[in-house]
Amino acid sequence: MAGEEKELDYYREVEDLFATLRGVPHMLSPKDFHLLRTWWREEVPLMAVRAGITEVLARKQERGDSEPVVSLSYCRHAVDAHARRLAEMRVGAQDEDAAASSVEAAAAMRALAGRLTEAADRQRSKRSAISGIVEGIAREIESTAGLPVDRLE
Repeated sequence: MAGEEKELDYYREVEDLFATLRGVPHMLSPKDFHLLRTWWREEVPLMAVRAGITEVLARKQERGDSEPVVSLSYCRHAVDAHARRLAEMRVGAQDEDAAASSVEAAAAMRALAGRLTEAADRQRSKRSAISGIVEGIAREIESTAGLPVDRLE
């Protein structure tokens, strides 16, 4: 039962984030739920899903594209890219270079958090809800900066 709850929480969090970033309530389609289930079964980290969706919708807004994104499928490539990066960060952390990798990862995580904070500041007056979400993600990323590379997920 605990596994089912975790899976439902994963779905809810993604659905809530997607609706919040779109700026309007949104129910995911069966196709979107199939994609979510695939991400869950492939153990795509929630951090990668959040980052991918946030990145895609932020880029779309920066371009001035006012057409709403109606499907998670639009974000799947970005989510996959973030998941690959996270997986690559876990690889190799078991050898003697683990300390150096952790220092590099911490610097990269802090830099990413800084860029996200800057992006949130740029959106504050136009879209305060998005700004708040991006700031939350930045804080979450910043809090991981001290973790060993193999624990960043």
